[in-house]
Amino acid sequence: MIADRISADPGRLNLLIHSAGINIDALLIKHRCDDWDEVIRVNLRSAFLLSRELAPIIIRSGGGHIIFISSWTGIKGSAGQAAYSAAKSGLIGLSKSLARELAPDGVYVNVVIPGYLPAGMGVKSERGTSAAIKDSLTGILSDPWNPACFINFLSSTKGITGQVFCLENRI
Repeated sequence: MIADRISADPGRLNLLIHSAGINIDALLIKHRCDDWDEVIRVNLRSAFLLSRELAPIIIRSGGGHIIFISSWTGIKGSAGQAAYSAAKSGLIGLSKSLARELAPDGVYVNVVIPGYLPAGMGVKSERGTSAAIKDSLTGILSDPWNPACFINFLSSTKGITGQVFCLENRI
């Protein structure tokens, strides 16, 4: 297990960023159960498993941060993306519960919604990219530099927990 390897290291673990994400688009009536399960497994179950395994190490290290990367779709939903929307929304619920559980031990749990990025899954969907630009208040996609800087800032704070920070340029 990854937790065993990290525990064996004499250093500290004070930051876990969970940014896993896959999507298998399908309308509800055509969505295969195996595809649903895979999207939930990668996007949500992995966050649970990593948090469960690594939170004790973060606590032993004197506290720190768990940051989940969610999606605008986790707040607003999207046709053809029921599994992805459910998983990314689930990260918000998971973070709120973990924030209550782990705050007494100095572990702060938050969610960052970086916005539609011109990278990874964002560039794979021409339709999604066009829609994101059209819906954008600035007429551009999010800049990857913004969430990176924000996460760096958030991971340096004390006491901010249970929050969802939406860096999306849509309202």
